[in-house]
Amino acid sequence: MDDTLKAQALVLTLTHAELVALESIAAGESLRDLALRLETDILSAQNIRKSMKRKLGAELDADAVRVAIYAGIGD
Repeated sequence: MDDTLKAQALVLTLTHAELVALESIAAGESLRDLALRLETDILSAQNIRKSMKRKLGAELDADAVRVAIYAGIGD
């Protein structure tokens, strides 16, 4: 399976909040920015980001950004 299809399949497993977290991290936003976007506290935003990265198999933020790029999310 090519990287684009694999990334798109992974993104489909995300909840809405996790997708927002992926878009946020791809845009280079901070955890505080994500919390504001989701209208939640920092701890909840952190947990959502962790869950998103786990589902994507991303150990680092850069790994999540790579998935976002392959999936066509972000700039």
